[in-house]
Amino acid sequence: MEVDKKKQEEDRPEETAKKEVDPIVESLNDLEANKAVQREKATKLLASQCKITTEQIAEWKRKCGRIETQSIRGKWFIYRGLSRLEWQQLTDDEAKIETAGLASDTLKREARMVNKCLLFPTQLDISAPAQAGVASVLFAHILNFSGFEPDLPEAIEL
Repeated sequence: MEVDKKKQEEDRPEETAKKEVDPIVESLNDLEANKAVQREKATKLLASQCKITTEQIAEWKRKCGRIETQSIRGKWFIYRGLSRLEWQQLTDDEAKIETAGLASDTLKREARMVNKCLLFPTQLDISAPAQAGVASVLFAHILNFSGFEPDLPEAIEL
């Protein structure tokens, strides 16, 4: 009986091939399932800790496309990526400052760009104690999310 079953499978190799799962596809499916679980957990966490509703997240996604959340020093931030136009405006502004002979202030530039992309909280408060580097860290994540930086530790896409 077992030999007959093997013989039938050999006669129909396309059916046998369908049964085999490509390990890369399986791995990608597992990764996507894990990301979905991460998104769900992050959404629940943001709802409980930051009072952000799933409706608000859906609205931001509708307006901005992809968005991410990141916890830095125990505080949650939600941001979108930079558009090419925004990046060009930032670099043009920097060039004008340098042309005028003024010193460019990297920290102010980073804070300005972060505030442009920040969805929650609506403004970055860098005056709070132990928050001086938050703008720089968020700026790096926003650049990475926008395709400008090498991979950083992965944030959670919402």
